[in-house]
Amino acid sequence: MLGIKSLIVALVVFSTVAIAIPHAAFAGDVRAPWQDEWDKTVKAAEQEGQVVLYSLSEIGDAIANTSFQKKFPKIKISVVTARGGEHVSRVMAERRAEKFLADIGNLGNTSPYTLYQSKTLDPIASSFILPEVKDESKWWQGRQQFIDPENRYILVYVGAPLFLVGYNTKLIDPSGFKSYWDLLDPKWKGKIVAFDPKAGGFAATRDRFFYHNPELGPPFLRRLFSEMALTLYARFPQGEDWLAAGKFYLLVPPPVDQRSEDAGTSRRSDGTVVVQRRRRRRDAR
Repeated sequence: MLGIKSLIVALVVFSTVAIAIPHAAFAGDVRAPWQDEWDKTVKAAEQEGQVVLYSLSEIGDAIANTSFQKKFPKIKISVVTARGGEHVSRVMAERRAEKFLADIGNLGNTSPYTLYQSKTLDPIASSFILPEVKDESKWWQGRQQFIDPENRYILVYVGAPLFLVGYNTKLIDPSGFKSYWDLLDPKWKGKIVAFDPKAGGFAATRDRFFYHNPELGPPFLRRLFSEMALTLYARFPQGEDWLAAGKFYLLVPPPVDQRSEDAGTSRRSDGTVVVQRRRRRRDAR
């Protein structure tokens, strides 16, 4: 459906990838073919009036509050926020009820793969119109990054360093930390708040980094969770608020702050998907 396609393109380009259309391109007398296609899809999107985004809780509001709404006031962004796994359950339940509500998902890395396996996604690259988006030489490493086996369905549009230790600046001098192992100093016992591993999402990313890092590995994780009397939280920004209020000295993980230099850098990436708005069989493979 053309309207859905245009909504998806506009949201991906302006809200997640954050690429702006060069105004000068519209001003000339000679129009490139993509400009006509873009105008048609924007018009169709305005007629449809809404794009439904299923997003992780911690970034859904940020996407909704971008300049997209000012750029396209006739297209409402309806954001449904939850954990990635909760979104998967929701989408599958909706499909069993023959309801096709979501247009696009920003669900992290692991949850979209479940939707891929259940054949509920459409190829995302077919929604790209703007030349600076379609030109893979302008993407990191000269290509669009996907994490599904077919390189068509789960687009990784961002990769950013994850800083895995936060601290209250009034209670701690960060110069005393040289390694993640310093978190295991007995003086911090009972003074650390951490995102619950069972909550998934960022916690899974954090713990995979700790587990596979040769300088840390299972021994570090085992001691962190068994010896340090951590207080766990499962919803943002509860832990961050506790840290800011001085209830705790340290936070694992924070949004962004300090990190040790000897243990390498973890990277967080998010997968964006286009959810089918109708039931159909995927092309035979």
